Amino acid sequence: MANTSPHSDVKTYQLDEAEHAKIKKQTPDFYVKKREEGYKDKDIAEFMGIPQSKLSTLKNGWGFVGLTFDEIKKQHNKMKRKSNNTKPTPEPASDAKDNENDIEESADDQENINEETAETEHSFETLKNDLKQKIEAKDNEIERLQGEVDRLTTDLKQTQKTLNGCNEHVKFMEHQQEEAENEDQSNQENIINDLRVQIDKLKTDIKELEADREWYQHEADNAYERYKTLSKQQRQAESKAYHAIELIKLM
Repeated sequence: MANTSPHSDVKTYQLDEAEHAKIKKQTPDFYVKKREEGYKDKDIAEFMGIPQSKLSTLKNGWGFVGLTFDEIKKQHNKMKRKSNNTKPTPEPASDAKDNENDIEESADDQENINEETAETEHSFETLKNDLKQKIEAKDNEIERLQGEVDRLTTDLKQTQKTLNGCNEHVKFMEHQQEEAENEDQSNQENIINDLRVQIDKLKTDIKELEADREWYQHEADNAYERYKTLSKQQRQAESKAYHAIELIKLM
């Protein structure tokens, strides 16, 4: 609403009560209160009478962007404490009153420090226990996979040994077949046929054993790759835990 002075071209503006009410709601106190009541940013922006984009700008100025609601409440409490500490104190009535106020402020500051220290220690212990559990889980998985690799390697060796034996037996049977073919065909025909049937069966068995060997080799390779991946993840987790602990020690 504009007021124009008859003696000047300067215009002054005065906000109506509705605008004042909207501005009073555009505070971190109002935002935190509505969040505690279960409202979302879209609803809170409507309460404030502003678009959601402007609410995002206000949240950025308050340091709320990217925080969980618990972290927002902590940030809000820090802002309130900082605001209280920067407010001008009234002139003391006496030295005794001064000392009493100083003692109360020191007690409040110490309580806040103790709360922040306790929160930091709790966060540190939680992080340390979480990382410890993850590392133990990775160790157990690596140990299981190592056992699986050892078992598959043993099975592969046994399959290779069986395959070698079959190949030797095939050579022996082929040699017998050659000798039989050099003998009287009329007397050895049945024997040769039997030998050929046995040779064909052995060749089929060899193909099956070779397929088994390839499967065991594939499984062993896969297990070894999982073992390398988990080992890498373990090293990364240990490195992350070390850096996290060092960072917390510096706080």
